[in-house]
Amino acid sequence: MYTLGVAAHGLPLLSQSARRRVLEEARLHIMRRYTRDPAMPGPLRSLIGAMVRIFWVDIVLEVEADASKDVEDDAVNEAELAAAPAIAWGMLQVLVVEARNLAPVHGIGTNPYVRAVLGQQVRKSATAWSNLRPAWNCILDFSVVSLSGSLELEVMSQAPLFGGDTRLGYVSIPVKDIVSRSQLAGSAPRMPQLSYRCEPLTGAEHGELVLILDYRPLAGETSRSRFFGSAGRTLRRWATQFRAFFLYHYWPCDKSMFQMYLKEPVDIALLLISLSPFVLVRSAFYTVLLLCLCIPWRPDEHQIVQFILAFKGLAVFTDGALRMLYGLAAYYSCARGGTCATGGTPGSGIGAVQIAFDLYQEILVWCVCFLLLPRTVPYRMRSGS
Repeated sequence: MYTLGVAAHGLPLLSQSARRRVLEEARLHIMRRYTRDPAMPGPLRSLIGAMVRIFWVDIVLEVEADASKDVEDDAVNEAELAAAPAIAWGMLQVLVVEARNLAPVHGIGTNPYVRAVLGQQVRKSATAWSNLRPAWNCILDFSVVSLSGSLELEVMSQAPLFGGDTRLGYVSIPVKDIVSRSQLAGSAPRMPQLSYRCEPLTGAEHGELVLILDYRPLAGETSRSRFFGSAGRTLRRWATQFRAFFLYHYWPCDKSMFQMYLKEPVDIALLLISLSPFVLVRSAFYTVLLLCLCIPWRPDEHQIVQFILAFKGLAVFTDGALRMLYGLAAYYSCARGGTCATGGTPGSGIGAVQIAFDLYQEILVWCVCFLLLPRTVPYRMRSGS
């Protein structure tokens, strides 16, 4: 049954008719294997046949569910990449099939797995325990954001209890080589460009890694490159990277409040800027935040509501509590020094620029509430419910 389980991981890669044919052949093989004894009683043979049929229904349903899930995941990945066209050139899927003739690790068992790195993206396969010819049949997805790097695949042996993992060898494939082979295939854009690779492991006495590479360029990549040029692509990439950096450090999705404001200096700096007593600084900060939320269009309803709550909630502290304390301190100072009659009273230093920026903040939040919020992507639509 282990062989069947390994093969089932690769079945979602086949077409529906091919999957059904493979499953039917496997079912007949199991029936022949467990009922080949001519001395087996008829009732026992019937019982085994019924159990195999019941068990096989669950296997077929599970494989079909995995196949449909893979199709949905591919669509989601392509949609996510298309939502950020300034960053990604295309999507690369790496099917790690198997490794052959691996060198054993002395002293401990060989438990190989594959660690793949492309730029800052790191993917990892499952561990095949005590196996010198592991068959992973796993798909690793990468977004190709640059053509200058390389796809690094390390075959590692996991330590069974403690200690570091052992490197069994690695494979390095330039991204330009992958993209150029895909373009030389000559088929229609966005169609699968499969490339079978059997690469020897570098840094090992022997062994090789079997891969199938599928690179798919994004729609409009060629026209976008021709229209914007290299300088335009660079500026758009920098802007998108700044947007990701700014939003992650101001509204992170994987850090608690204590992690943000006790361990992250960038998060603390952004919080202090948002609490600045200078109205010009706060206006510029929230304008940049709103632009980051609205580009690309359309913005998310939940993020815009969070923007409104943060803007007005912090205004209670900055425009309310801080200005009240400043006014009390200014009144106490002028009363002590006797300068209240000569222009030292609270509010005497407010000029036209500060009044203009105060008015700008009010107009900004009201425009967001009444003009932008109705045009956002609703939460129910975004969550798919």
